[in-house]
Amino acid sequence: MDFSFKEETILLKNNAARYLKEKCPSSFIKNILKDEKGFSPIIWKEMAEMGWLGLIYDEQYGGIGGSFFDLFILLEEMGKVLLPSPFFCSAVLSGLVIREAGDANLKAEYLPATIRGEKILTMGLLDERGRYDYEQPNLEAKESSDGSYAIKGTRILVPYANVAHEILVCANVKGVKAEGPTLLKIHGQADGQKKIPLDMLTGEKTFAVVYEN
Repeated sequence: MDFSFKEETILLKNNAARYLKEKCPSSFIKNILKDEKGFSPIIWKEMAEMGWLGLIYDEQYGGIGGSFFDLFILLEEMGKVLLPSPFFCSAVLSGLVIREAGDANLKAEYLPATIRGEKILTMGLLDERGRYDYEQPNLEAKESSDGSYAIKGTRILVPYANVAHEILVCANVKGVKAEGPTLLKIHGQADGQKKIPLDMLTGEKTFAVVYEN
C-alpha cells in the first residue's frame, strides 16, 4: 500500500506552510485574538483567493475538489501557527451541512458565497448543558402564518457568532410545513438574539447565543 503524498497534496502543504509562516508570526496572532472580530479579514480574503475555503467542494460551486486528507494537511499547517479563524465552522462544518442537507437552490445561494469568503457561517449545536441535542432539540421554533419561525432557547459554544452572517441550528419545529427536529438558518444580526462572549483557553471568539423570539 502506497502511503506517499500526491504531488498536489505536497504542493498544498508546502504553500500553506510558507504562507502561514510568513503571515502569522506569534505577535500577529496575539493581536488578532485581542481584536473584537477575532480573525484577520485580510487573511480570510487571501485564503479564499488561494482556494482554501473551497478545498473540499466541487468545482460547480467554485471549489477545487480536494480530498478530506488535503483538508487534514491544511488544518495541520494552520494549527502549527495557532491561526484563529472561522475556517472550520464556516468552510467545513456549516458548508458540509448545507451541501448534504440543503436543496439545489440553497446550495447554489450559499456555497459559492461561502467559498469566496463573502459569507461567514457558523453552527449552534450544543444546548445550555453542552450536549448535542439534535435528536430532541431544546431549541423551539414556532411557525408563524407568514411562514417564518419564532425561535426560543439557548445555544452555547457557538464559534464566531459575532461575525457570522448566518447561524445554523437544529430546532424542534412546531408548524405546518415541518414537525420535529429541523435545520434552520438564522441571520446573524436578527432581532431577538443575545450573544454572550465566553472565555476560552484558546482565546478564540466563542459565544452563548440566547434566542428570545
